[in-house]
Amino acid sequence: MFKAFKAVLVGGAAAATVLVATPSAWATPAPISYHSTSCPNSLTYNEDDGCVVYLQQMLNTLGFGLSVDGQFGANTLSAVKWTQTKAHLQDSSVGVDGQVGPVTKGWIDKFYAQSSRQPGPSNACSIVLNPSPTSGAGGASATIAQINNSATCTGWLERYSNGSWSQVSGQHTIGGPGQWVTTYVYADTSTELARACVHYVGSGVSGTTCTIGF
Repeated sequence: MFKAFKAVLVGGAAAATVLVATPSAWATPAPISYHSTSCPNSLTYNEDDGCVVYLQQMLNTLGFGLSVDGQFGANTLSAVKWTQTKAHLQDSSVGVDGQVGPVTKGWIDKFYAQSSRQPGPSNACSIVLNPSPTSGAGGASATIAQINNSATCTGWLERYSNGSWSQVSGQHTIGGPGQWVTTYVYADTSTELARACVHYVGSGVSGTTCTIGF
C-alpha cells in the first residue's frame, strides 16, 4: 500500500522533524494481459497486480460484476471456480482449484471469444450469449439479430443438463436487417451450460451454428 508522509514540527525551532504516515487511496494497477511474461504462470488467491485486473475484466465479460481492483480476493476466487466448473463440464481435464494457469486462461479466452457468432452468408445473422451467473433467477439469455438480407435468421437458447442439450426457449425468426430479439431467461448455475443457436437459410446455403456453452 502506498503511503504519503508529512513533516510535523514539535516544540518550536529546536524540535526534531517527525514523519507521520497517512494512508492514501488505493490506486488500481493498469491491466496486464495474463499471457504476458510479466505475469506468473498461474495467478492465485491473494495476488495483487495488473495481471489480476486483466483477469477481473475478462471475467466481467462473462457476467460476474466483480470490482476491478487488481486484488485476487474471495469474489474473484469464486468467479474463477465457477468458470472452471463450466469448463470442466466440457473438458474433464480442467481442474476446479481456483488457480488461473494456462488451461484456465485458455478456457476464459475461449468463453470470451466464442460467446458471440455471426453465421450465414455475408455474416447475415448474429447470436450472442448473455450469461449472468450472479443474478439468480434473471440468468442467462440469448440475443438474436439479423444484420443483412443474405439470409433468414431463426434463433433460440439451449441448456445443457444431465448430459444432454435441450431447447429452453421458443424459436424466434427475425423480421429483417436491424431487427433483434432477446430469448428466454433462466437461472444460471455452475453445473449447467447455456448456448445461443441460430439457423440460417439464404443464398443457396443453410446451416445451424451455436455459441460455446457457458
